[in-house]
Amino acid sequence: MNELTSPAFALPAGSAQLTFRNNYNLEAGSTTGYDGGVLEIAINNGAFNDILAAGGSFVSGGYNGTIATRFSSPIAGRNAWSGNSGGYLTSVAALPASAAGQNVQLKWRFGADDNTAGTGPNPGWYVDNISVTGSYNCSLAPNVKSRADFDGDGKTDLSVFRPSEGNWYLNRSTAGFVSANWGLSSDLTTPGDFDGDGKADLAVWRPSSGVWFVLQSLDGQMRVFHWGLQGDV
Repeated sequence: MNELTSPAFALPAGSAQLTFRNNYNLEAGSTTGYDGGVLEIAINNGAFNDILAAGGSFVSGGYNGTIATRFSSPIAGRNAWSGNSGGYLTSVAALPASAAGQNVQLKWRFGADDNTAGTGPNPGWYVDNISVTGSYNCSLAPNVKSRADFDGDGKTDLSVFRPSEGNWYLNRSTAGFVSANWGLSSDLTTPGDFDGDGKADLAVWRPSSGVWFVLQSLDGQMRVFHWGLQGDV
């Protein structure tokens, strides 16, 4: 038996999916697998359980057979990947809801029987390109309902910065069109609510000097402050 076990890592509070590439050439009969691989998960330092038994599910590329109960396989009787995948396949698994916001470990567990091994080129099981994606809460401050809301109505406004002119052109969803000259062609636009009035302010960051220039929507005052070095993002 061989195992590939991940380090412990924290999942986001929302739903999460595991994606990995999966290539196997394992001994199998016409209806039963003899050698195979399974995916297991441990939640909060608990015992490892099969991803399905733990409450997860496969979105695509899931198990394709059942391991025979004879021949002393350590994963006998379990659903598993077995046979020949014909190359790398993509497997996607929805991780258990009980794992949300918890520390978890993942284990790819390979078990062989006490008979012959897989034959042909590259026999065995190969796992690559493992990634976990989840639903992260990217909420803004309570009084800011939209990052580029220049009129405070809770809706993102259409806006562009024209570097050749240094002009902003805003098509605000409630307050209508307005333009303003703010920034240089080499500046990076950084609109946000810097004065806390619930409206995005015109703001730029100048990479050459690490200086921020903010035009406050609250009172029309300019704020200039240094934060960062050339090369920062």
